This record gives sequence, C-alpha cells and structure tokens, in this order.
Amino acid sequence: MSEIVLQASGVHKRFEGGPQTVEVLAGVDIDVPRGGSLAITGASGSGKSTLLHLLGGLERPDAGRIAVCGVDWGALSPARQGQWRNLHVGFVYQFHHLLPEFSALDNVMMPLRIRRMAAADAQRAAADMLERVGLGARQLHKPAELSGGERQRVALARAVVTRPSLVLADEPTGNLDAESAERVFALIGDITREHGTALVMVTHDTELAQRCGLRLHLGKGRLDTA
Repeated sequence: MSEIVLQASGVHKRFEGGPQTVEVLAGVDIDVPRGGSLAITGASGSGKSTLLHLLGGLERPDAGRIAVCGVDWGALSPARQGQWRNLHVGFVYQFHHLLPEFSALDNVMMPLRIRRMAAADAQRAAADMLERVGLGARQLHKPAELSGGERQRVALARAVVTRPSLVLADEPTGNLDAESAERVFALIGDITREHGTALVMVTHDTELAQRCGLRLHLGKGRLDTA
C-alpha cells in the first residue's frame, strides 16, 4: 500500500462576514500518497488558497482533521507546527516571496539554516539545488537582478532544498509567461518525482492540471473529480 503523506478528512472552514457566515469548505476529503500529484482547480474566491493554507498548517479548520506524514496539525503546538512544517512541507506561491536583501543562494539556504544545519553544508546543498534549477551562475544575484522566471525557480529551489515530504504550490506559474511557466512546472514535476515528494497544486491552468495524477475541482465548498 502507498504511504499516505497528506490526509484531510471532513475539513470545514467558514468565515464571518458581518451578519453573514460564508462556508468556504464543507467537508473536504483528500488523500495524497508519496510521489502522488494532485491539481485543484476552481473559480477565484472558491477557497483554493484557504484550503492550501489549511493543508500546510498555516490556518486551523473549524472541523475535520488534516495530517502530514501521519501527524495531525491540530495535535501540535504552534512551535511544533513550525518545526514539522520545516521538516516536511515546502511552499511555492504565485509571487516568489524571496527576501529582497539576500542573494539567491542565501534565500535557498534559509530553511536549512532554520534547521540549524552547518553553514557550509547549507551553502553546498543550496548551491546544488540552484544548479539543479538552472541557476548555478546566478547564485549571488539578488531577486531584483533576476527575471520573473528566475525568481520563481529560486523560490522552487528554496521549497525543495529540504527534501520535503509534501510540496504545496499556489498558482506557481500564474505570474509567468508561457515559456517560463512550462519550465517551472517541468522542474516541479521532475524534482518531486525524483524525491518521491507528494505535490498538491492549485492552478487556473487546466492544461497544467491535466498533467497531474489526480484532478479535483473545488466549488461550493466541496471537491469533485475535475
């Protein structure tokens, strides 16, 4: 049986908007095995990003259970959540969220240094990953000195340098031209397959979604087969 990396069961999330309560998620269930890939599509405002934040332990559901590598986010203190996230989860967003004052190398080293990895080892691992995404010659450049596609590849390198069990990608190619988007998506697929990483990707791009192993559509708070 495949190892289940991400499991969500009966997940509900609602938001209070003045006199009105909006139920964004109404009983969501997800299982993603090691090496599996899931694309989630849906209209803007349907709750896709909220779901991704819940899956990564950045927000708490109002009901239901979400577990990564068998550990329920709800059973962990905030400090332990941060540690577990650093060990097992990598995030890639539409906007790269790189630290502008640091070089590409320093940005990629960051999650390893949070783990208290020795500086020389972290630098070596970050340099290897930047080489892997085709930016070996751009390691010392700051984000402002890189193109949009290059910045997104740095963000990808930062997300996977820790060899996470799970990568959560929120519109990772949504801000890129077609050529850069294809390159970033291909790298995400290659790297996650290479390391047996589970991938959950939110996207508006139906062509990219079709290339994931499983496709689900979020609408009216529920996930259905796309």
